[in-house]
Amino acid sequence: MGFFDNHNHSQFSFDGKKTTVEESAAAAFAKGLDGICFTDHCDFYVPPMKAQFEHLVPEVFDVESQQAEIDRVNAASYAALPGNRRFRELGGEAVSLGSDSHDAQRTGDNFLHFADVVRSAGFRYLAHFESRQLRMTPLSC
Repeated sequence: MGFFDNHNHSQFSFDGKKTTVEESAAAAFAKGLDGICFTDHCDFYVPPMKAQFEHLVPEVFDVESQQAEIDRVNAASYAALPGNRRFRELGGEAVSLGSDSHDAQRTGDNFLHFADVVRSAGFRYLAHFESRQLRMTPLSC
């Protein structure tokens, strides 16, 4: 298949819903993905830290409004076909796919649809990293 899910969260993110790295990796394998990347937050959403630091940076602890903004941006990212086309027009050669899953069941969701979207925008490759090296996987026609 050649798909790598490059945006997943685990129990190490405040919003990772207690999904373990192992559970997400098993879900990716079960769905036929070739790889998975974890992009866990560097969160300060720990009660003792919140009490100690909230007065300094209250916006860091405003989890509800941050999550609303994150969901809006992620939901629009691949649906924004004109933006993908413009990126391609400016010389972009490849994109990476990421489900932004916060639980194992969503890992790799809708990747066939996403591949069609980026293919229709003119992209020929999906990108991922292996051993810190960029890898380009051709999108089949």
